[in-house]
Amino acid sequence: MESESDENVFDGIWPEELTSPSGSKAEGHQEGDWTTTVNDIHVPSFTESIGPNHQLPNTASPLDYFSLLWPDTVFDTIAEETNRYAMQCQEKAGKMDSFWIPTDAHEIKAFLAINIMMGIKQLPRISLYWSQDTALRCPWVSSAMSRDRFWKINQYLHLRDNTGALDKSDPNHDPLYKVRALMEVVRCHFGQCHRPNRDLSVDEGMVAYKGRLYFKQYAPAKPTKWGLKVWMLCEAETGYCLNFNIYTGRRRVTSQNSVGYDVVMDLCRPYFHRNHHIYFDRFFTYPVLMEHLEKSGTKACATTHLNRKGLPAEAKKIKLKKQGDVRFFQKGSLLLTIWKDKRQVALLSTNQNSKMIGCSGTLKPQAVIEYNKYMGGVDISDQMRSYYPVGRPSKKWWRCVLWYLMNITIVNAWLIFKRSPHDPPLPSRYDHLNFRTTLVKMLRGDYSAGASRKGRLASSSETRYQAAFCNPSVHNIVKVEGRKKVCRECSRNKRKTVSGRSVETSFKCEFCEVPLCRVSCFRDYHQSLP
Repeated sequence: MESESDENVFDGIWPEELTSPSGSKAEGHQEGDWTTTVNDIHVPSFTESIGPNHQLPNTASPLDYFSLLWPDTVFDTIAEETNRYAMQCQEKAGKMDSFWIPTDAHEIKAFLAINIMMGIKQLPRISLYWSQDTALRCPWVSSAMSRDRFWKINQYLHLRDNTGALDKSDPNHDPLYKVRALMEVVRCHFGQCHRPNRDLSVDEGMVAYKGRLYFKQYAPAKPTKWGLKVWMLCEAETGYCLNFNIYTGRRRVTSQNSVGYDVVMDLCRPYFHRNHHIYFDRFFTYPVLMEHLEKSGTKACATTHLNRKGLPAEAKKIKLKKQGDVRFFQKGSLLLTIWKDKRQVALLSTNQNSKMIGCSGTLKPQAVIEYNKYMGGVDISDQMRSYYPVGRPSKKWWRCVLWYLMNITIVNAWLIFKRSPHDPPLPSRYDHLNFRTTLVKMLRGDYSAGASRKGRLASSSETRYQAAFCNPSVHNIVKVEGRKKVCRECSRNKRKTVSGRSVETSFKCEFCEVPLCRVSCFRDYHQSLP
C-alpha cells in the first residue's frame, strides 16, 4: 500500500550514497535488459548464528531481561530530568510548588510500573484506580502510590533538558530531540541482544497520537489511523524489533533516492553481507533498491508497482485475464513475477525462482508463497503491543513515543526471555501476560507510598517526607487571597453550617496550600500528617 508520496524523503540516519561500478550515482535499470527467458537464481546459504545474545544466567528474572534492553541508567536520567523540569516550571511561574517533592529512580520505576499495569487492568479513567468503589479500585496501584503523587509526577515527567533544544529555524534542529537519547539507547540494545533468523521484514508501524504536530501522519488502512509513523525492521517469524526510526516529514536536505529506498537501506545496514532475506511492500520497492541490496550481500522479495522506473515496458501493459495465469521477467538475479489471483499482483525478488508450488489446491508462484509467509514481522510486533498498551493518551507527542518505546522493549524482552534457557523450566502456560505481570511487580519492588487521603501527598518513606511535613516552622496560617474557600478538614469530617452548606474559611496553610479554619482545623490537619 502506498502510504506516502514518492517525493517524500526519510528523516533519519542516512546511509552513504551508493555508487555504480563506474563511480557515478546509482542509475535505474535499462528496460531493454529484461528477458522472458528465466533461469535459476543462486541463493547463498544463511550460516549466521541466531537467537538471544546475552550472558544472563538460567535463573535470570523478567526484570533482568528487561534491563538488557532498558538499562537502569534510563530511570536515573528520567528522575534527574523530571526534577530539573519541575524546578524550571517553578522558576518560570515565580513561586514554589509546595506539593512537589523531588523524585528518584526508585519512585520513577514505581510510576512506570503503574503505567504498565494500567494496560493490563484497563479502566476508563485514571482516577478510578484509586476509587472508593471496591468494584473499580485497583489495590495494587493505590497501595503503590497515592493518586496525588501520581498526578504530580505525571505533571513534571520529562526525558531531556529543554534548554538544549535548537530552534526550528536552525539547520541542525532535531524534531525528535525530546526522545532522541532514549531512542538511541534502546535501539542500540535491541540490535545487540538478539541475532535474527534469515528472514526479516520492513514495514510501517503507528504510534497513536491525535494532537497538533506537523509530522503527524494519516494511515487509513492501519488500525491506528492517526499518529506518528515508525519505520520498523523486525524478525519475520517472531516479530522481534531489530531497528526502527520515526518519520518526521520531508528532510531539509533532499535525497537523490526515494523515501522507500532510504528507509530500507538505513534500517537494514547493520545486517548487510550476512545473506539475510528482506521482505517489504510496494511502497519501498524499486529495481535500484533490489540491486543495491544484492550488492550488499542481502536478498529481498517485495510487491511492486509495474510503473516503477527500471521495470520492462512490456510488463507495464500486461493484463492477465484468467485466475492462475502468470508471467515472469528476469534481469540477472532480479525476477519479476506477475500473477493473477482475485486481482493481478506483481512481485520483484532476488531470492526466488520461477517455480509454481501447490498451495491450498492451487498453484502459486514461489515468490507469492514466501512473501505471504515472511512479510508479517512488523504486524506481529504491533499485535503484541496492542494487547497491553502502556500509559495513557497525552497531548504531548513525546509521551506517546515514551510509551511506545517502553512497550516495544517489553515485547522484545519477552521474545528473548521465552527463547532463553531457564532453570527451573518455565511452566507450560507461562505467557506474555505472566511475563508482564511479573515484570511490573519487580519494577515496583518494595516501593509503597500507601493510599493517602484526598488532597495531600502520601509518603514513600518517613525519612523522606517527615522533615518537610512535620517541621512546625514551615506551616504558617495566612490569609486567602480572593473569595473564601471550603475548609479541607471540615469537608473531610463532613461538617456543615447550620443552613447545611459547606464550611468556608478565609485562611490557609502557607506551606501546604490547603484552606483550613484558623484554629482547630489547622491543628487537627497537621497532626494527622505522616
